[in-house]
Amino acid sequence: MIDLDDLKAICDGLPYPIFAKSSENVFIYGNKYFNDLVGGDSYIGKTDYDLCSPADADLYLAEDMRVFAGQPYVRQTRLSEDRIKLTTKYPVTFKDGSVGLVGVVINGPDRASGSETALTENDNQSEHTFEKGKVAVLERLLLDTVREKREALDKAMTDVGTGLRNRSGLEYDLNRAIEDCRTTGKRFGLAFKDLDYFKRINDRLGHEAGDLLLQELARRYRKIDDLISVARLGGDEFAFAFELPENEVDVNDSGACEVKQVLQEPIEIAGRTVHMTASIGVAVFPIHGDDLTTLKRNADAALLKSKADGRNRMTIFSEELRKAAERRRIIEDELPKAIASGEIEPHFQPIVCSDTKDVLSVEALARWTLPQLGEIPPDEFIEIAQDCGLLSHLDRALFTQAAIAARKYVLSGDIQQLSFNVSPLEITEKGFATKLLNQIENVGLEPRHICIEIVETAAVHDLDVANENLNRLHDEGVCIALDDFGTGFSNLRSLLDLPLDRIKIARSLIRDMEANPAVFDLFLTIVSLAGILEVSMVAEGLETDFNALMVASAGVTHLQGFYFAKPMNVKDLSVWLKERKCDRPLDTPKADDVALAG
Repeated sequence: MIDLDDLKAICDGLPYPIFAKSSENVFIYGNKYFNDLVGGDSYIGKTDYDLCSPADADLYLAEDMRVFAGQPYVRQTRLSEDRIKLTTKYPVTFKDGSVGLVGVVINGPDRASGSETALTENDNQSEHTFEKGKVAVLERLLLDTVREKREALDKAMTDVGTGLRNRSGLEYDLNRAIEDCRTTGKRFGLAFKDLDYFKRINDRLGHEAGDLLLQELARRYRKIDDLISVARLGGDEFAFAFELPENEVDVNDSGACEVKQVLQEPIEIAGRTVHMTASIGVAVFPIHGDDLTTLKRNADAALLKSKADGRNRMTIFSEELRKAAERRRIIEDELPKAIASGEIEPHFQPIVCSDTKDVLSVEALARWTLPQLGEIPPDEFIEIAQDCGLLSHLDRALFTQAAIAARKYVLSGDIQQLSFNVSPLEITEKGFATKLLNQIENVGLEPRHICIEIVETAAVHDLDVANENLNRLHDEGVCIALDDFGTGFSNLRSLLDLPLDRIKIARSLIRDMEANPAVFDLFLTIVSLAGILEVSMVAEGLETDFNALMVASAGVTHLQGFYFAKPMNVKDLSVWLKERKCDRPLDTPKADDVALAG
């Protein structure tokens, strides 16, 4: 049996005119070359009686009836003294069980007789049938060409590593499933699946073991019934299209559950027993999307939800997720334009001296407001920027805006330094230091005016490149601060090798240390560590007078938080700096004060 979509995929690229008719003798397909031959595609849905003279239509119908009965037919038409046109018709059975035909038109020279492919002597008849052997030769030629085309298409739609479908193959299968469901009213599910922490397999057992694991999973996936398609999208990402009972949305008894259960059995790889889990997101056609783009986007949104909720779970798309997906789509669409146009603006939060309350620096923080969504939390659009590969562009644009806005306050001495965050991707990018130093020069500042804040994961992810960049910046005078310290799993030995000038204590520790003595003990340990490393400290997230007194009495020299000032745009920062010049300095926290308060 042949599917009309398969016929189109195979014959659209063949270099001669091809058409197909249904059992009702109606034209249902013609490729580009056939359209060029007959002057368009207006023949679709019509019979020869709509297009030809009654006499010609009767002749063609007689030919077609022989083909429908199972006998290939070839008609030869002489075009000139030395050229002929061959119209070859072959019987086919379509996917629905009906009989039709495929016709191929070939124009070419009239070859001399004597060879197997030669035409019979022309006897002045404009049309006649070929001998049986000559029909077989042309039929074999067409079938060989079709087979080669089919094999090429299969190869183009197959993942080399696992033998499953690839992205192109998945889309082909999904488009067919959508067309079928639109005709029958049925539904199907699309599941995106990511293996949890697959990178650890490659890191611990090697990439060859990782490849073997993927191949074993592919073998298991092929055994699952009711799958319309199973594909590997790349790395450890898989996709599944599975049948659903009519009018059913619940996927708990469907192929999606079998996909999830595949990993319950351990996998023996490279002499090791491996236990894997996966995160899965499911969307149902047409409930969660009545076109391919929407369906894939919503399945991906459900997958992201599974990951955000802790992995090792399956999430089905919902109205709540639809709203979140629409919000994310808007942010993704608007983000590149916002970065390019400067709509994402820097706000500045001061960092003050614990003794004098002088402004030591200001930290530049990204702020973005969209008319249709309002203010977007920085964590939200920064994460999306990272997912979309835009984080470096955002960082560079924000630094330029912040440096230009704060430059006059830095050069006047009102602010000693401008501090800003650098993503892990940038710290481990070769040549980052050179790019940043050029950027600093271009905005009219000196390296000593700049402090970059990095997170622990950036410092230890690729230590060699991080060290190369950080040492270069440090040697030029840029201040290096380790941000959000105390919440991660620090590789302390690696931190000793970094050219750090400053450690910023995580706000979560500041928040909890009043109520939890153990957290306060941890805070004091970090202060001691800073002394060993000979670096200054910043306590961020200070919101009360007691917070400020506690951290100052412990020896922290830099203070930051709402207690002193909230993040401000440059206009409000200017007003705040002027008011501080006029106001009496805040009282300096003393150790005795803290003792009395305790």
